[in-house]
Amino acid sequence: MKNKEIELGLFDEIFEQEAIVNIQKFARIAKAEGLTVELGFSGGKDSIVCYSLCKRAGIPFTAVFHYAFESPEVVSFIKEKYPDVIIQKREKSYFQLIKKKQFLPTKDIRFCCEYFKENSKNAVIIGIRKEESAGRMKRKLFGIRKIKTLKKYAEMNVFQENCIEKGKNSPIELRPILYFSEVEVWSYIRKYNLPYPSLYDEGQRRCGCMLCPLAGLRDNMYYLKKYPNLLPSFNRNVAQKLPIDFIFNRGDNETEMKDDPYRFLLYWLSASFRPSKRGKKLADNYLKENRL
Repeated sequence: MKNKEIELGLFDEIFEQEAIVNIQKFARIAKAEGLTVELGFSGGKDSIVCYSLCKRAGIPFTAVFHYAFESPEVVSFIKEKYPDVIIQKREKSYFQLIKKKQFLPTKDIRFCCEYFKENSKNAVIIGIRKEESAGRMKRKLFGIRKIKTLKKYAEMNVFQENCIEKGKNSPIELRPILYFSEVEVWSYIRKYNLPYPSLYDEGQRRCGCMLCPLAGLRDNMYYLKKYPNLLPSFNRNVAQKLPIDFIFNRGDNETEMKDDPYRFLLYWLSASFRPSKRGKKLADNYLKENRL
């Protein structure tokens, strides 16, 4: 058992050092391109690990929390434990943005992510991992927006060509923990005794926006239960003011939900109208418990 622990420790150390070297390479490219290195910091476990790795890499960088509709406790956590992180707020709020667009965001039409989180002019480091989703499984270590710049760095072999892809969210982008598993992320946090939001200890799996249609209902339910006025407020102040028909489409079946708006919104929060049997049961229980 002891030898096994030593082997795992050495493996973790190799992963850490590789991530640090990649961050240092990325910082040199950013400098050559005249760009500032920006760490996208959400306050979640993955961005916490990236923050630590950037510090250990010894590079100049700015950590930025792009506020959209994250919970108050996450914002408080960042202010207390990571006071050097810049909290950036856009002109419009999440509710205001949806009302301006006149429809609900979905996994396929992510205008909220685009407005609040993406399209930075800096060299961005983000903590996404392949293990998180099928979409992220396809992502590569290093992303570059311009084809000309892409070819230049592919030819220079700063990063292996199979690790480079054309990106769209920023001029250049690095995902240093792309190959980390969730177990390895938590192992790193415990190894270096890094502070993290208490919501993880309460059973929450992710640290993101409240009312997020990209997440499943299980993750959204944490906030719906913690803030019981959240869904009624969203329905009253946003959904009811949108020109939407409240019809739930599933294959060839359509269900009219104009008189059942809360169920409609709960299905929207089930990975953008993709509720599983378990998700429907969660919705049923929530509506019953809250008499909605």
